Amino acid sequence: MLPPAKADYLVDPEQYLVRTPVEIDAKHGDFQPYWYETLRSCRETRVGLYKKLAAKSLLGFRRSIRTKVGIFLVWKSERRGIKFIIDAWMPNACHRRPPKTGGAVAVS
Repeated sequence: MLPPAKADYLVDPEQYLVRTPVEIDAKHGDFQPYWYETLRSCRETRVGLYKKLAAKSLLGFRRSIRTKVGIFLVWKSERRGIKFIIDAWMPNACHRRPPKTGGAVAVS
């Protein structure tokens, strides 16, 4: 449904949408995502959380990484529970803004 020139973006996203390692390094520098203090300082607690998330298919593992994420917790309003927040600023910054499609092509 995309014009042919725009369809290439879906065929080869690495070329058009994902930033190069040089661009990523220039954008991130030495940025470190925010971590909840207990998770950052205690490896045992952190690994336990990873295992629980993996058991629920909420976490996967890879041999190498491009970027890092952080994890922290905040109270919900009126302290009626806790929000689990993933600081995914770095992975989001690895992608260029998507191009404008100029509208979809009509299919008859």
